[in-house]
Amino acid sequence: MPWSFARLRKTAGPVIVTINLARFRAGEASLFVWEAFVSGLGKGTSHHDDALLAVQAFVARWPSLTSDILPEPALNHAVSAALASGLRVEVAEIAMPAVVVGVTPMTVADPART
Repeated sequence: MPWSFARLRKTAGPVIVTINLARFRAGEASLFVWEAFVSGLGKGTSHHDDALLAVQAFVARWPSLTSDILPEPALNHAVSAALASGLRVEVAEIAMPAVVVGVTPMTVADPART
């Protein structure tokens, strides 16, 4: 993840990152970082498939997105990676959990949701 973020910074210039959905919706950041949970019946046959399924699940739920995991104390590695890569992110977000989008068989089986 740090390599990807560093590459993004090098290519796109200043990017403001957030894991806070409210901040992103308010236009306070240009990149919303979320976490995918792809497991069990929701899995594809490769990492590429898993990533595609996760994005489809995200899109199917946007804009009514909520996390599938209840908030709990966290050390957010995505925020750490963004900071280490030189991207702008609120330092307080390092202790915030990300929005987690789970891939479910329903999301995978119902193309109308994607």
